[in-house]
Amino acid sequence: MPACRQPGFTLLELIAALALSTLLMLGLLTVITAISSPRSTTEAGDFSQDHTTQLLISLVRHDLMHAQDITVEANHIKIQGYGALDSQSLTPTHRRAEVEYLIEQHEELTILVRQQRDVDDLTATNTHRHLLATDVSQFMLTPMRPLPSATTAPSSPESTAYRLVVTCSDAKKPLIDDVIMRGGAS
Repeated sequence: MPACRQPGFTLLELIAALALSTLLMLGLLTVITAISSPRSTTEAGDFSQDHTTQLLISLVRHDLMHAQDITVEANHIKIQGYGALDSQSLTPTHRRAEVEYLIEQHEELTILVRQQRDVDDLTATNTHRHLLATDVSQFMLTPMRPLPSATTAPSSPESTAYRLVVTCSDAKKPLIDDVIMRGGAS
């Protein structure tokens, strides 16, 4: 009796189909990766700049919310209060601190620095410095008119809005031009 062939695919046909589908999936993965990644270094720079902007705004907002005394000068801001941050993780420790935002010149580079000195422990040198931005030509925090609130008096510092302006040396417009309120809204 002759052997009859059963319907179905041979092992060789299955291996060939698996190899072809693997190649198609790799090609598809390459296309998806190329589409989802930044198209140029400019876009990657914009992401980094946006991250720096958000970090700077959140740090200033945190320091203002915990401030007891604020001294504003050109390119130099000193804030005293209970807004200390951990030097590694930047998480709040709520210790008493003196925070300064200042522009420093290092050779041909101007940098914006956040410097924090913990003042509740006078025996230790607890000064932490964080580089926030480079090529900064102007850093301004300007108090705006006090905003009336249902829970605070109109002259209370908690109801004061501040305008934060950070300008880079080569920028035509400010890197940051934002209003920050002491109550946490912006």
